[in-house]
Formats: sequence, C-alpha cells, structure tokens
Amino acid sequence: MNFNPSPEIVSTQTETHVRLREIVLRHRDTEYQETIPEYAQQGFKSAQYWVEKQDKPIILDSGCGTGESSIYLAKKYPHYCVVGIDKSAQRLGRGQLEHLPDNVYFIRNDCIHLWRLMARNGWNVKFHYILYPNPWPKPGHVQRRWHAHPVFPYLFQLGSELILRTNWQIYAQEFSEAVWYLSGQRWPVQRYLVDEPISPHERKYYLSGHALYQVRGLCHLT
Repeated sequence: MNFNPSPEIVSTQTETHVRLREIVLRHRDTEYQETIPEYAQQGFKSAQYWVEKQDKPIILDSGCGTGESSIYLAKKYPHYCVVGIDKSAQRLGRGQLEHLPDNVYFIRNDCIHLWRLMARNGWNVKFHYILYPNPWPKPGHVQRRWHAHPVFPYLFQLGSELILRTNWQIYAQEFSEAVWYLSGQRWPVQRYLVDEPISPHERKYYLSGHALYQVRGLCHLT
C-alpha cells in the first residue's frame, strides 16, 4: 500500500491566541445575526423529518468528510441515530457503503447554519463529534476556528457530550480555554491514543506518527 505521510501543522502561532478571551466573550454577549439561507433551512427540514421518524437519541458527526466516522458510530451505537454533516458533496460521495446502516443520515450543508437551526428547534444531541476540523493555523485566521467563531455558543445549546479531536495541540488548548471563557467549565486536554481509527484523517495522522489530542465534556451554560 502506498502511503504519503501527512505533514505536521506549521504555524507562527506558538501558544493560544492572545485575543482568544476577548473574541469568545464578544461572541457570548452578542447575538449572531447572519441570515440562514433557504437551502440550509430546507436541508435541515429533511434531517428533522428523518430524526423524528427514527425516534432515537441523536449522535451528531460534524464535518464528517467521507462519512466513514458516521458509519462507524451508527454500527457501534445501533440504538442511536447518527447525523453526519459535511459541506462537500465530493467528500460525502467517497467511501460510503452501498448499503448504509438504517440509523445514519448524511446531509450536505454547512455546520454554521445547521447548528443554529438545531439549537432553535430544540435538538437534544446525546453525543457530538467534531473530528479533526480545519485548524486554520495562521494567527490571522483565528476566528475561522470553531471555538473563536460566532457560532460557538450555539454548540452549548444542544445539550450534548462534545468530543473534539485534533492533531494540533494549540487548537485543543484553545478549544479548552474557549469552553472555560464561555461556560466556566474546565475541560481537560488529553492525548488521544488510537485503538481503531474511525476516519480517514485519524488513520492518516496516526500512521504518520502525529500526536493526537482530545477535548471532551458536557455542554451546559452556568
């Protein structure tokens, strides 16, 4: 098997961003006003209809890529319904089984819009996986990282146990600090030791010898 190792993340940022606290607190105290487009609302309605028919606890797999992780979770937790989200049709079209488990649903859409719609419509997510999001390692792109984006507070309205994994330690540290600024909770940053890779990114980073990190905790606002 040909394998091209994944390069380590390179950034001029060597510690958590100096403006992180300011950014998170501003988003906490300011309502996110961006209009949700019609296509996102229609996509959400389809997902809502499917979830209601399933009548099972929800697992959310945000940024699921090819959907391998969603399929893994659906098989591991047959008594849950798994919703996998990715905005790339090309990614979602790769690697999926011909016959998907009955308890998995894929939606091509943007997490930014869907998280807000889920929160507004009272989704009670049991587990929320965010696996290896785009790290946006340039310091000037900090607000593109999920924990410094205006949508971040909406994650805490879904009532889930959130599991973030990344191969960039600074991203994990920032996520943990952002949780503290937003909710007053302390979520530890832990090294994640792979037993069985559940996504292409996890497999590639593991085989490349990267250190992997996990931040995990219960979402609630104090």
